[in-house]
Amino acid sequence: NQYDQGAVLEFKDEGNNEKSIELNINYVSPPDLQVVSVNSPLSVISGQKVDISYVVKNMGGKTPADQKTWTDLIYVSSDRVLDLNKDKLLGYVNHSTGLGSNGEYTASIQAQIPTDMKGTYYVFIITDPAYYRDGASGTVFEFDNDLNNATAALQPILIIQPDPVDLQVTEIVIPGQVKSGEKLSIQYTVQNK
Repeated sequence: NQYDQGAVLEFKDEGNNEKSIELNINYVSPPDLQVVSVNSPLSVISGQKVDISYVVKNMGGKTPADQKTWTDLIYVSSDRVLDLNKDKLLGYVNHSTGLGSNGEYTASIQAQIPTDMKGTYYVFIITDPAYYRDGASGTVFEFDNDLNNATAALQPILIIQPDPVDLQVTEIVIPGQVKSGEKLSIQYTVQNK
């Protein structure tokens, strides 16, 4: 058989083509990015902007030099379970400086609340999300620690939908008479009923 022999016919010396050496592999603790706190206001009016801040801490080893950038996503959810496919994405923050072991950073965003939202929601931050970009891992390879990267604010945020606007013209004032070609001055009053 042609695959039992190498490309070069060595006849009786065919079996001595391998050699092994000892290779020492040092264990390096993988990074473990976690959102340790999320701060948001207690209430906001729908359609308005809201200030959200949070802290991310690396509970594991240093992030490798080729994994120093990732994205934090900001979501609101009607319950305490984050679902990246069903909950509402409010925005994102890019991080680009890596993170040492036990290192942390604080970030913030001013996010727009959609006008059609009302009720009680939980603000979630997910750092370097797994399943976000075609795979089970985020940008930073955290191995078994990839699925602990999301945290909700302790208290929910109440999104208040204001009463609808009802604009009405209540008064119109025009001069008694005007000549053709002259400027016409019209005054009117609009009220929100």
